This record gives sequence, structure tokens and C-alpha cells, in this order.
Amino acid sequence: MSAAATLPRYIGYITLPGYCRAELCEYGSQHEAARDLAARAAAGPCGDDPYLDLYRVDGQEMLQTARDFEGVGIPFDHPDYRITLGTHGGAHIERA
Repeated sequence: MSAAATLPRYIGYITLPGYCRAELCEYGSQHEAARDLAARAAAGPCGDDPYLDLYRVDGQEMLQTARDFEGVGIPFDHPDYRITLGTHGGAHIERA
């Protein structure tokens, strides 16, 4: 198995206002990320408008950079997608 096959397809930064900001997560798909955001928002207290900024992983270097900056900040400028939740808990995936 090649190293590329073990990389997650996406990295995301979940923001649950009032609870946590910019937590790094790794995902295999956009739908997996959307389900994770919905589950985390439903599981604990969070303010209005939780969201997840999602970036396509383009290689091991990008993934390592994200891990190196974990807890410090987001090392990338513009996400590929932003996932938000609707009024009834459904996820909306939008190209950023």
C-alpha cells in the first residue's frame, strides 16, 4: 500500500462557538465530516452557527503541517468547503 493511500482525503477544522474553536480532524469524505459536525454540535453545549472548514489533502506535507500547527492555529488560507448546520440539524456543504 502506498503512503498516499493512507492519507485522509480531507482535513477539517471544527468550530463550535462557545465550546471549542478550530479543532483539527481528519476525514475520508465530505459526508463523514458533515456527520461528525452534526454529532458534535448535538452532543454538547455550543453557541449559534457551528461550522467546519474542510481542506482537500494534497499530500503528506500538507497533513504534517496541519498536525504541526494543531493547537496553535490554522496554517492554511482558504478552505475548499464550509459545512454548516441547518435549523433542523441537516448539514449544508458549500464550496468556499
